[in-house]
Amino acid sequence: MRPVAWVTGLLMLLIALPAAATEGVTGQVVTPAGAPLPDAIVSAGADSAVTDAGGRFHLPGAGPGEITLSRVAYADRTVAWDGESDWLTVPLVARTIHAIHVAGWVAADAGDWDSMLDLVRDTTINAVVVDIKNENGHVFHRSDLETVERAGSQAVDTFDLEAIVSEAQAADAYVIVRIVTFQDPIVAEAFPDMSIRDRRTGRPFNQDGQRFLDPTDPRAREFGLDLAEEACRAGVDEVQFDYVRFPAADLSQAVFDGRADATGRRQAIASFLAEARRLLHPLGCATAADIFGWITNTPGEGGIGQQLEAVAGAVDVVSPMMYPSHYESGWYGFAVPNDHPAEVVTYASRDALRRMRDSAAVLRPWIQDFWYTPGQVRAQIDALDGLGLGWMSWNILSQFSRSAYPPAGILTAGTSAPPVTEASLGRSGFWDVPDEDVFADDVAWMGDSAITAGCNPPYSDFYCPDRAVTRGEMAAFLVRGLALGAGEDPGFSDDDGVFGADIAALAAAGITRGCDPPVNSRFCPERAVTRGEMAAFLRRALG
Repeated sequence: MRPVAWVTGLLMLLIALPAAATEGVTGQVVTPAGAPLPDAIVSAGADSAVTDAGGRFHLPGAGPGEITLSRVAYADRTVAWDGESDWLTVPLVARTIHAIHVAGWVAADAGDWDSMLDLVRDTTINAVVVDIKNENGHVFHRSDLETVERAGSQAVDTFDLEAIVSEAQAADAYVIVRIVTFQDPIVAEAFPDMSIRDRRTGRPFNQDGQRFLDPTDPRAREFGLDLAEEACRAGVDEVQFDYVRFPAADLSQAVFDGRADATGRRQAIASFLAEARRLLHPLGCATAADIFGWITNTPGEGGIGQQLEAVAGAVDVVSPMMYPSHYESGWYGFAVPNDHPAEVVTYASRDALRRMRDSAAVLRPWIQDFWYTPGQVRAQIDALDGLGLGWMSWNILSQFSRSAYPPAGILTAGTSAPPVTEASLGRSGFWDVPDEDVFADDVAWMGDSAITAGCNPPYSDFYCPDRAVTRGEMAAFLVRGLALGAGEDPGFSDDDGVFGADIAALAAAGITRGCDPPVNSRFCPERAVTRGEMAAFLRRALG
């Protein structure tokens, strides 16, 4: 291959291998921000599919007509397809949930429970968060689990969960159950081997009366999952895990079954939540995690295993407890954050939205309906409505400021779904380079010449023509285009990624010297190629 022949296509390429033409329709289900949505159900007539980890689907037998899409935690959508295009990108928007917390003993009392449903009927509240296991370790629904029976966890006042679900859904309420997961004094005392232990006493680790099950212990994790599965099979829409964390305490004297340093804590919480999602999605339930509000502004796991990006990657809904009263002086520039409810929830939500942009998880904060006037409660609601977010209102006794909640029939939040994007697979071999594109022939040549390997691995059918080329990608293009042989490690400190072999080959051919002269200790593979660097690369490559 003559080097000069591929220079034409070089300047506008991101790696991609062309895809073969397909029958029916192929596509991707995404969030409004463009993040892929796995586990969405896509149907056209008798043909249906479930999106993969990249949000991808293929309906080989689909013909012109309606395509329906559904996913837990997201609003259903139906789109019309005329059969002319081969590709659909379909955004889904999150369900707009306005919920109230219903304590277990409230749900167990017929009169109190009906008063909660009255709030649903009379206001914009459209969901309930019902405790099935609380901070004291009491289980309020009539459970069949052996651990509940043996530990004596069953509360005195109980309810039939299936009946509760039926009554709530009859009032058009979305049903969430809350499980206090690892904080459990009853099971910790009954089964000390499932608990975090104090190395000094051998007894369950006690933090001001709180005793936690060990998030690294398989049996402790299984108990939380068993409760979740039991609830999901009773017909609930969503399972919310609270206290899904390590104790916020000095753990130097605590003993765990598994690794409990910062990395271990983060992995333990994320892996538990991911396991719950794998278990509950096939049963039709969304998964949610409550986290401390300040975690949205903390890059690490906060000493408790709750690293925001890791949690968001493992659940359908992330619910920070953005109670202004819980923020110390100085947060967001306020001497008394509790006096600024709208501002606190706004700033904390923006922090979370920025960090969760590439996540499929929905942000749905908890707000404070305690120690506040109805006006202060409403300020939080208005702030979150203004951001297009749902919310859940917390009062531990389920005693709410009724006048704070907008009356039924008033739409206070919610966003419409962005339009569907359609495309057809043309001669370029890439969905995003149509035949009328000025570079269609150049891109097709690059694919046919196997100089590209995809901007969207492992699918390799998108070209990303408008995205900048990185130095690492440029190394791959040059190595393939020039058919360069392998080279020895040039000693760059940052060349151990996917483009490591290409960078080594480029250095061996004398085409690169590094990105930080005169030291030249790095290659900077993630940095975009400048036009000046391009000139140097091409001059050296073409002699």
